[in-house]
Amino acid sequence: TLDASEEWIESVEINTLNNVSGSDNGYGDFTGSMITNLATNNSYDLTLTPGFSFDPFQEGLGVWIDFNHDGIFDSNELVFEQNNVTTAVSGSVAIPNNAILGLTRMRVVMHFSAVPTACDPPAFGSFGEIEDYCVNIVEGFSPCDIPTNLDTISVAETSAQLSWDLAAGAQTYLLRYKLTSSIDWNEIMTVS
Repeated sequence: TLDASEEWIESVEINTLNNVSGSDNGYGDFTGSMITNLATNNSYDLTLTPGFSFDPFQEGLGVWIDFNHDGIFDSNELVFEQNNVTTAVSGSVAIPNNAILGLTRMRVVMHFSAVPTACDPPAFGSFGEIEDYCVNIVEGFSPCDIPTNLDTISVAETSAQLSWDLAAGAQTYLLRYKLTSSIDWNEIMTVS
């Protein structure tokens, strides 16, 4: 564990998970107490806040999600990293299409004066904190191909006729339109 007597992870927020933990004496295990769903092919806002007993120090922050469930935080599972942090920072976490579905460990590491690693403390001493969480990876919508060669065949006062080349594997399309004077979109749910 790391020494969290002067600096620690004050709070972690992603999707519905919002944990204000304060100092956990170097390691906080929240895997059984709070879970949030994260869908594949989606991105989520992440906010991390460091805490300090006195003046703030320069901190490195990193977040890993064990997408392949092998129990190892690989370099391609690093979803957020920021150095020279003294106040709350925000970013976006993308959940890949090939992430294994189900309960998955997410690790948040804060380390004094260095970009952290998931398991080995950097050479700058052992100040900071590690927190583990459980996220539930659920299936999101798969990205689809965009139709090509979109063309306007005709436009009338209350209708329009469009054509396009079919996208591979598409069965239906969602068509959205709006008046130029409006901010609201109208949707035609099934277009074949």
